[in-house]
Amino acid sequence: MRKLLVIGAVLAALLTVGSIAHAGCNPTMQHYHALKIGMTLEQADAAVGCWAKEMSRGGTGPYEVVSYIYTQPDGIGNIVMMFSKGKLMTKAQTLLDK
Repeated sequence: MRKLLVIGAVLAALLTVGSIAHAGCNPTMQHYHALKIGMTLEQADAAVGCWAKEMSRGGTGPYEVVSYIYTQPDGIGNIVMMFSKGKLMTKAQTLLDK
């Protein structure tokens, strides 16, 4: 039982650190429309005004694809992007505020 409590405390701390690092990020539809295919991640971060969080990475070399997310403070609204060769290739949004 004690092990489960310790594991739970560690997971809670990691989630808190992740949310603190992403604090202040509030992507909107305006930000979504500012994201253009071909942008770099640095350009996308500048357009949204915060750092995207890496979600997944797959493939190798020229076939590597990396996905990133910007999440609203409510934890629901978000922008998801996929990059290949360092350039934005697709984007999607869910429940963004207007």
